[in-house]
Amino acid sequence: MFNKRKKVPAASGSGMDPALEELLSRLDGRDRKLLREELLKYRLVVERTHDMVCMTDLTGHYIYVSPSNTKTLGYAPEDLLGKAAVDLIHPDDRVSLLKTLRRYITPSGKKAINKNDEDISEYFQYRFKSASGEWRHLETTGNFLGDKMLFISRDITERRQAQDALQQSKEDLKKAVRERTQELQDANASLQQLTDQLKNLNENIADGMVYQISTGEDGALRRFTYLSPAVEKLHGLPYDEVVKNPSLIYSQMLESDRAEFMKREQHAIDARTKFEGAVRMQMPSGEIRWHQFVSVPRTEQGHGTVWDGLETDITDRVRREELQRMQYELILELNACDDIRQGFDTIIDTVLRLDYIDAGGMYLADPSDGSLSLIVHRGLSKEFIEHVSYYPGASSRVELIAKGRALYGNYTEVNPHADTVERREGIRAIAIIPIMSKGKMIAVLNLASHTHDSISDATRGVLETIALQIGGTLMRLRADAARSETEEIFRRFMDNSPIYVFFKDDAIRSLRLSSNYERLIGKPMHELLGKTMYDLFPSEFAKKIVADDMRVLAEGKQITLDEELNGRFYTTIKFPIHIDGKPRYLAGYTIDITDRKLAEDAVAAEKERLAITLRSIGDGVITTDTRGAILSMNKVAEELTGWMQHDARELPLTEVFTIVDKNTRERRSNPVEKVLASGGIVELADNTLLIARDGRERLIADSGAPIRDSKNTTIGVVLVFRDMTEKQEMLDNLQRMQKLDALGVLAGGIAHDFNNLLTGLSLNIDLARMRAQADSPVTAYLDKAMTRFSRAKGLTQQLLTFAKGGAPIRKTGRLEPIIRDNVLFALSGSNVSCTFTVAADLWTCDFDEAQIGQVIDNIVINAKQAMPAGGTISVTAGNEMLSAGFIAQLPAGAYVRLSIKDHGAGIPAGIKNRIFDPFFTTKEQGNGLGLTTSYSIIRKHDGLITVESEPGKGSTFHILLPASRKPLAATDTMNAQEQISGYFLIMDDDKDIRTDLMESLKALNCTVVTAGDGREALACIARAQAAGHMFDAVFLDFTVAGGMGGIETVCEIRKTHPMLPVFVMSGYADDPVLSNPAAFHFSGGLQKPFVISDMLEIYRAHKK
Repeated sequence: MFNKRKKVPAASGSGMDPALEELLSRLDGRDRKLLREELLKYRLVVERTHDMVCMTDLTGHYIYVSPSNTKTLGYAPEDLLGKAAVDLIHPDDRVSLLKTLRRYITPSGKKAINKNDEDISEYFQYRFKSASGEWRHLETTGNFLGDKMLFISRDITERRQAQDALQQSKEDLKKAVRERTQELQDANASLQQLTDQLKNLNENIADGMVYQISTGEDGALRRFTYLSPAVEKLHGLPYDEVVKNPSLIYSQMLESDRAEFMKREQHAIDARTKFEGAVRMQMPSGEIRWHQFVSVPRTEQGHGTVWDGLETDITDRVRREELQRMQYELILELNACDDIRQGFDTIIDTVLRLDYIDAGGMYLADPSDGSLSLIVHRGLSKEFIEHVSYYPGASSRVELIAKGRALYGNYTEVNPHADTVERREGIRAIAIIPIMSKGKMIAVLNLASHTHDSISDATRGVLETIALQIGGTLMRLRADAARSETEEIFRRFMDNSPIYVFFKDDAIRSLRLSSNYERLIGKPMHELLGKTMYDLFPSEFAKKIVADDMRVLAEGKQITLDEELNGRFYTTIKFPIHIDGKPRYLAGYTIDITDRKLAEDAVAAEKERLAITLRSIGDGVITTDTRGAILSMNKVAEELTGWMQHDARELPLTEVFTIVDKNTRERRSNPVEKVLASGGIVELADNTLLIARDGRERLIADSGAPIRDSKNTTIGVVLVFRDMTEKQEMLDNLQRMQKLDALGVLAGGIAHDFNNLLTGLSLNIDLARMRAQADSPVTAYLDKAMTRFSRAKGLTQQLLTFAKGGAPIRKTGRLEPIIRDNVLFALSGSNVSCTFTVAADLWTCDFDEAQIGQVIDNIVINAKQAMPAGGTISVTAGNEMLSAGFIAQLPAGAYVRLSIKDHGAGIPAGIKNRIFDPFFTTKEQGNGLGLTTSYSIIRKHDGLITVESEPGKGSTFHILLPASRKPLAATDTMNAQEQISGYFLIMDDDKDIRTDLMESLKALNCTVVTAGDGREALACIARAQAAGHMFDAVFLDFTVAGGMGGIETVCEIRKTHPMLPVFVMSGYADDPVLSNPAAFHFSGGLQKPFVISDMLEIYRAHKK
């Protein structure tokens, strides 16, 4: 076979074998026509296929060539007919091909073995010269057809060029050839043999199938008139079902592609033109494959239009093209990236377009330690990302891929120690592909699938190809990023450096300067760079700079200089920069030390100022060494301790600074020892007394802190303390106020209820006295009852005064008569005398006469009791102006000071701060409310009461009352027993009080109407007005339980009777209405308890 011989004549114009022509001539006309049509049908299919089909005789000369050779190799059929095929096969491939054929054909062109033709089939790969002279790679299947050989060839040149995909394609091709090669039919019958051969040809088209489909006369109906059995492999569908229902093939098309495909197909059907189209098909396995359809229409009588078509699987070709396009676009986009992160984003977005991958991330390797940091990621949970964002270089996961080998598999196989967070992510398959450059790992692609158990081989090949191609680009991006970062750091340093930084060349010209040189020299940067020192600085200064710079370059050593320019001082460090072992550049920095130098000059002055400050501050300051010996004391410390600094220096602190517990008198621990033991700030405990050198005691607050040197070593202790005596007194006063506020609420309620009871009692006594005969023995008893009432009223008055908000009813007057009358009355009948020292021009005050008299009584009685053996009390009253802050509890202004001094035993220090507490008393007889009430009264007069006392020396009470700015009121004495008549309305929620008041007033010839609450009172006023006989006065109880009280009632009255006399009655001590009735629309006020004469007195006063 394939011997060179004389060129054979070309086949007949029909292209049909002469033996077949002879066979056809023997048949009758009808059979010959049918057979010829059948043969032409198969010939048409052969000529439409993309594969190359040819026949040779046993000597290897072409006797048939399909037209597809022209598209693939560039030869027309007539160019090859009669030529020896061996002449166009590459010399290196001829030997193996001829060796194979020699097993079947002798050199003379005879069959060498006696086998059926269907048992002989061979597969070849070789290079074939195309019409252009290019060697093309072909894969060929050869079969015997009697004394001829049939060859079906495919151009695999592009596949061979794709190295990784080629090997797999070879295996697939071999497998496909083995699976698809069908036995040829019995060669004994030439007609049947040719039919079977043509059918076998159709069924063995690689990755495709041949079909004929009829669209009917109207072009609507579609049915197969012929279908290759390859449909089962191509579509995974049963042959019989597809033949019956062609729509099954359409149903496999992706919905997104189907409509456009069918639209284009229908257009071809309507136009009766050739149709070509590609579409994505979803196989029963779920895999997506690309299929191409090519069909040509022809008209067949009785069948309408018949389409001869070829469907082929072009998935591999599409994927190769997609990969090439993806790789090309990726390289272009990477080259356009400005930084490594942008490059990573581009890469991860590209690879996620591949099949079997739906999530992943990209790590950047740190060149210093090999660690991996996650830069970009897609499709992963936040929790998972945080868990896998970083891997140290020494970790087992990094070591697995550090040598450049990719890892694939199930996630738990690749990561056998995955924890709960990783397992919860639901990743099934994983691909880890290191990206290398010059043998070093620079990045890692970590990709995953949540839906597949493994990554396909095709996808793996694509990933590894991409990894090989992008390594160099990523290395460039990382280097660019490092350079940019370095440049940015240097630029920011130069822009923000607090010191002056410079770089110069060997000609001493400035190359780079920190931005602060613009302020130093007063020129913009572009006028500074490239200049000599003489261009930038005064000549003498520049001359020195140049000399120093030249010395640095000449000696190649660093130098440090002190410089002065324009009155400022600098320290400059200069050093050479060596290139190729020689000093080529000079760099350095200059520090402005003016502030430091000035600070050093100011240290001595600062020390002096510190000493002055310590002597001037209000706190005492003592410094000691670590032994506790005193080093210094300020003036306040000298005053508080009674020791002068020169006397106390070098003495132990405990000898000068003597402190004890105020209550137990036990000595406190040495604060210096506590500071040194703790190493930090310590404070004295509360109630610490400082005992001075002369024995005086002061309550102090103290703190101590270590003194440390520049090395943080403790070299001493500083104590700071202050006199807290006055402050503690102020705090005691505040505490007393808080206690009074608490008890005042209780006292006010009790007093109110008691006053209501006393009011009924006083009215009944008054009424009984009015109706009793003057010489009746009953009168004496009634007088005694009234005396008892007065004492009860006095006790109630103390409760009212003590109660919260018991506002005094003030009148402007002189204090001197009140002082003298109350002091003398309190001392009457005792063995204690009194001296008065009262300023002749003593200022008037606004005060409640009864309350101030009660204060004087309480203090004088206490003073008298403090001197049971007798003695003298000194009473002093004078005017005093207080400046702001002189007494913390009082504002600046004019005050009257009253001081009452006794010479008794004094008040012990332990109870001094409790004498104003409610119910506190040291006497067997007493209720403990005297001084408490006095304190409350003075406080409500906007004044202050304090006490000074030393055991054995007596006590002095000081009272400060604000001086009045009002003139004295004229006095007018009225006769309280004057008989009057009037028409009165009494409103009170207490029925007994209403009855008692009505009977008392009727006894004085008055007409009285009573009401239980405000609404009833308003109704009485309305009736009086309607009757034309209005009340002369109205008396309203301030508070009515569950009804309208006095305030609401008077407001309603004033709407219609603005001039009607309306008086308020109240048993509460905290009613401001009593101290200022007019502010609440009342004509006056009565405080319960009262007698009937008090009621008439206020009415007469208003009438006048």
